[in-house]
Amino acid sequence: MVGFIPKKDTSESVIIDILSSKSPLTVNEIHSLFKDKAMFSITYHGIYERVNSLVKKEILTKINNKFSINPIWI
Repeated sequence: MVGFIPKKDTSESVIIDILSSKSPLTVNEIHSLFKDKAMFSITYHGIYERVNSLVKKEILTKINNKFSINPIWI
């Protein structure tokens, strides 16, 4: 689903912002950075679900349990 733009200040937009500055990252690394960057909290499982949702939408790619922004989406 190329062309998806997450709403500002959502967990998905924060994840994309994190991965735009540093990638590839594991879910655990994303969760650690999320806690520092976001104005709201989310559990590790919540991050895991959001990241996998973004993979299904083809916004993120997963290689060896590390995630990065899909170059096609950029």
